[in-house]
Amino acid sequence: MPPVLTLERWLFGLIAVGFTLLTATLASGIIFSEALFGKALQFSHKTLFSVLAWLLFGVLLAGRWRWGWRGRKALRWVVIGSLMLLIGYAGSKFVLEVLLGRR
Repeated sequence: MPPVLTLERWLFGLIAVGFTLLTATLASGIIFSEALFGKALQFSHKTLFSVLAWLLFGVLLAGRWRWGWRGRKALRWVVIGSLMLLIGYAGSKFVLEVLLGRR
């Protein structure tokens, strides 16, 4: 196993890449949603949880850069942000397939 500081550096590198990709995904979703449906942003639980996760990861990266957040504090932000993304995806599958009976 590599040293803990190396793993932490890799984690924040992956979070930065993921944040960039999530930013691109949200931006392209807004652009294409407006082009296809005439609305820039459609309010749904998927959108809400994706934007919340984007905000959480943005605050985490800013906190790491500005105040040097590490350890348990950073881990809490990572876990909460990941759960937001999971709820946004799995929650929409659950609502569509189980509650609404659509496939």
